[in-house]
Amino acid sequence: MYSNTEQQRRERVQVLAEELYRERRHYLLRIARKNGVNEVDAEEAMNEAFASFIRAFDPDGGAPALAWLTLTLKRECWARYRRLHLDRSAGQEAERGGEGPGALIDSIPSRAGDPAQLVAGIDEARVKLAALKPAERRTLGLIAAGYSYKEVGAITGWTHTKINRCAVEGRAALRETTAS
Repeated sequence: MYSNTEQQRRERVQVLAEELYRERRHYLLRIARKNGVNEVDAEEAMNEAFASFIRAFDPDGGAPALAWLTLTLKRECWARYRRLHLDRSAGQEAERGGEGPGALIDSIPSRAGDPAQLVAGIDEARVKLAALKPAERRTLGLIAAGYSYKEVGAITGWTHTKINRCAVEGRAALRETTAS
């Protein structure tokens, strides 16, 4: 199945992984929690990082084992964080009347007691939002959902300057449509 040298390499990596787990587990969990995941995800991310370490680490490659494992763990945490937040922001630019992801405005509870007022308010909001550029709509939607500029940048891949411009211009356009 494996050549002798490959088998020896795998055994060395296994022993190294066991040693790192025993001696550095708490350190690695702190890193996982610090990089944006909760306690359960931190444990899962650490387990996934160790599995990657055992599969791919080359003890003869010159990379320090702890540094390699730490970077792999951070990348796993960042990927989990992105997946979680991208799921939350999916469909922010859905078409009017759309169903499924993006029909978010229909699920926002209203304080208006009268259903007719609720429908009128939703239609008015959709008309105002439709007047915005797609980037402005997405930026304002993410900011309204509680994301920081840094998080919006991570989700969209945009610079801080573009996010700020979209937010300022989008708010100005909404004020303009409200004033008229």
